[in-house]
Amino acid sequence: MRRIVFILLIVAAGITAGRSVGAAVVSLSPPALTIARGETVSVQVVVDTEGESVNVIQGVVTYPTELVDIVEVRRGSSILTLWPEPPTIDRARGIVRFVGGVPNGRIAHDAEVLTLLVAGQHSGSGLMSVDTTQSAVLLNDGAGTPTPLTGRPVTLTVSSRSYAAPTIMSSTHPDQTRWSPLRDFRVRWTLYPRTDYSFQLSPERAAEPDERPDDTTGEMFYPALTDGIWYFTLKERLAGDSWSEVARYRVMIDATRPRLTHGEIVHDAPSGEWLLVFGADDVPSGIEHLEMKLVRPSSRWYPFVRDAAWQVVENPVRLGRQPFRGAVALRAYDYAGNVVTTSFVSAGLRHDQARFFLLLGCGILVLMFGILALRVRRRSRIL
Repeated sequence: MRRIVFILLIVAAGITAGRSVGAAVVSLSPPALTIARGETVSVQVVVDTEGESVNVIQGVVTYPTELVDIVEVRRGSSILTLWPEPPTIDRARGIVRFVGGVPNGRIAHDAEVLTLLVAGQHSGSGLMSVDTTQSAVLLNDGAGTPTPLTGRPVTLTVSSRSYAAPTIMSSTHPDQTRWSPLRDFRVRWTLYPRTDYSFQLSPERAAEPDERPDDTTGEMFYPALTDGIWYFTLKERLAGDSWSEVARYRVMIDATRPRLTHGEIVHDAPSGEWLLVFGADDVPSGIEHLEMKLVRPSSRWYPFVRDAAWQVVENPVRLGRQPFRGAVALRAYDYAGNVVTTSFVSAGLRHDQARFFLLLGCGILVLMFGILALRVRRRSRIL
């Protein structure tokens, strides 16, 4: 399957080989990050093709397992739409691997490839890096020429302070690592006597509340938030004491359905297989998984399909070696649970259905003319 997709990506380039080879930079962003033990933050893998059109990116990202853990890898906002090798996490070795591509190529400047959810485990400093010896970026030149590659790491610092105090809770968004389709956010914390509190809600992770105490009952409600990641920050001050460390609570909201576009059934000559290739994207949470329902007509003379079971698939979908005459229903789920459904009908099935209705119409006309002729004949006998 991986070989098939690589061939499709290279052939889809459709550009004569022999262009000058440029360069590409795969970076981890931000370049430096300080997190607390127990805190989970996002690190983006981004690519700058420096003016060159590319259509395949193979990446290996290494991280210090003694400091952090990769909780999850998300690819919904990626510029890559085909995944011969979806991202995998090797926690024992501290490695994230992936191979992805985009048909017809793409010129990118700091475009997102993946988002890594990184959780602080133990205090200390270390590097998360792109292993350029095992990574590659292939040009969209018709031959899949590798371009020189530069990797830029992120410096991770895990602080020794505990992230749990003061304790923040939410009844609407109880899991900080999960996306939610709910736009209304309710947050609360334990309110102590003779204690000041300062808090705020911001889309900026680095934002912190000021040192002016806020009036509060220990609970806040924020309605109709927009899609994206929000941070509720809180600090407290006991009477006669200094302000505490800032506690952060992350809220990830995605109330928008995914998109399924550019569906096309193509024939892969080298493998002899028919494939359904399509575009699937979702902002901001990303595509969690895809489901397909493949339905074929019972015969070419009765080209209508019956219901079938849904099954989880990857893009592209393999339809077999025989010319595909049928319909495909696709369903995409994002990480917040939003879903969208669409369908694709093969040209062969449309042709068979058109022929069926044409023959049916002709049969009805013949029957009507026969009935009319019979009536005329009977009337002439009576006269």
